[in-house]
Amino acid sequence: MLSREALFRLEPSAHPDAVSAALFPDDHRVDNRRLLEGLKALAASRGVEVREYTALRGVEVSSGRVTAVKTDGGRIETGTLINALGAWATQLAGDAAGPPVRPVKGHMMSLVDGPALRHVVYGNHGYIVPRVDGRLIVGSTMEEAGFDTRVTAEGIARLIDIATGIAPATKKATIAEMWTGLRPATPDGLPVIGKGAFDGLIVAGGLFRNGILLGPLVGEIAAALALGETPAHDLKPFDPARFARA
Repeated sequence: MLSREALFRLEPSAHPDAVSAALFPDDHRVDNRRLLEGLKALAASRGVEVREYTALRGVEVSSGRVTAVKTDGGRIETGTLINALGAWATQLAGDAAGPPVRPVKGHMMSLVDGPALRHVVYGNHGYIVPRVDGRLIVGSTMEEAGFDTRVTAEGIARLIDIATGIAPATKKATIAEMWTGLRPATPDGLPVIGKGAFDGLIVAGGLFRNGILLGPLVGEIAAALALGETPAHDLKPFDPARFARA
């Protein structure tokens, strides 16, 4: 725990009304866009074919097993499919027992020419994440708005309120970018990881607000399941079939 004085030694731009803070020295951050670029480069170097902007239209099943997927770019024969469709996981045509994942909308924005921050700072029911290039990432709203991805004045107003409540000098910053995202949420708040309704179908999703944090681990688990291996982790709490049983 930090006193008010210690807080302002670390973050002089923090809100003057702050009375104390909690410092997590092992907390870190990653630039998700740069990470994705690196992942794509690694995949290409390993011979992975990535088909961007190619909609998945459904899965074909024969005798209880996945045989192919249908896309806008044609039919792809496969014996294994990992449903990692995020907020769209329920919309895999041909899988009537898909996990009950729903989208939860979140507004975000980036600021430039704002105050200098050294740490990720949480407060006022939101956060500011400083990037090495000087940008400040401000998030985030929680909106039950279906698949509506519009950037709204109300959403941005909430982000401005979050930012100024953490560091008042952000009111003088420039808004460089505004966007929304759809988080995949489940009824019980837990991920869905495990075998699907058909042989060869693996479900990996429902990570909600922790996708970039849990993604590497869930990817390893999904790969193990796809290869017929037993993961090192107990997946019972995350079994996709728990909703059907309920």
